[in-house]
Order: sequence, then structure tokens, then C-alpha cells
Amino acid sequence: MKIKSKLTALAILSMGAQSAFADGGSELGMEQYQPKAYYEELTPIEEAILAGDSVKAGGSYFVFLAASSATPYESGYTTNYAGGGCMNAVGNGGTAWLDQNLNLPSGHSIGLMRFYYVDSTASDTTQAILFQMNGDGTFTSIDSVVSSTDTGAGSDFTTFTHVVDNTAGALIVRFEGVDDNLIEACGVRFVVNPN
Repeated sequence: MKIKSKLTALAILSMGAQSAFADGGSELGMEQYQPKAYYEELTPIEEAILAGDSVKAGGSYFVFLAASSATPYESGYTTNYAGGGCMNAVGNGGTAWLDQNLNLPSGHSIGLMRFYYVDSTASDTTQAILFQMNGDGTFTSIDSVVSSTDTGAGSDFTTFTHVVDNTAGALIVRFEGVDDNLIEACGVRFVVNPN
């Protein structure tokens, strides 16, 4: 899915968190949604929100992480902030990784991961990978989303079911790309169900 301009993508990513509870309860990182024209494909939850339905307390909710809060996986890399939450790694060349913790309550289940990015070159891609780090030097890859090879700002998503178990390991989002400011990871949004 492609968004028409980088400026539009950055505006979407920089929207403030909005409370989705009808009673005005605490905010959970819900973002304000843009008109349907910005997306090629919408999830049923996205459709419901765009139709004006609120996400009620006790129902599914969204968690949005900006790539700008991720840290380099390797010590030889630094980061370049492109604005609007978008980042790329700098240094050493080759493939670069940026990691970020995802903190959710045990028992809640993740059903969807949408990855936002800006791509200025059709020859490279970037991706977001959700890992569970098991605390014993091993890890499990849960799912990933790879950017399309089209240029411009865009988003793609994957659906899966993962029940959070904080006794089994930590959840990490890894933004993978190249050491190049032509391809930027901007963030991920998760649909979470408290079950």
C-alpha cells in the first residue's frame, strides 16, 4: 500500500494519541485515523473505526510504536532521525537492525501488525519483525512484514495470533533495513485483544 507523499505519511505518524474509551478513560496509545483513501486494505477494526465506531473498554485496542525510539542492534551503528518517527541506521554498511521493546500484559493476544515505512529506492526493502527473546540466549520469530519495492511512503500488514506470556520471554520489534537514508522504518501498529 502506498501513501501519496512523505509529508502525508509523516502527518499520519505524528498524530497524537486519542482516547478510545466512551467514558473518557485513560489513553492507551490509540491514534487518530485518516480517511479510507489512504489505505488499500483495511482490517475490520480499521473499517469500524473509520465508520465512526469507538473501541470500547475491554475490547480490542491499538499500540503504535515509532521507530525513532528503537536502538541499534550493533554497537558500530548510530541512527539518523528523518522526522515523523522515521529512522535509519548509519555506519558500517550492509544490513542494519534497530530493536525496540514491546510491553504488553500477559494474556493479551496480538492479532495484527502494520508496518509503516518510507522508501526512496526500489532496489531495497525494509521490514519489521516481531521476536520473543526467551532469556536463555534463544529467540523465536513470531511474524514479519516486508515493505513493497514501490517507492514512497507506505504501509503493509500481517495477521497472526500470539498470546503474550511474560514468563516465557520479552517481545522485541526489530526494524531491519540497509545502512542508507533512502529506506526508513517509521513504526509499527499492533491490534491487541485483552481476551
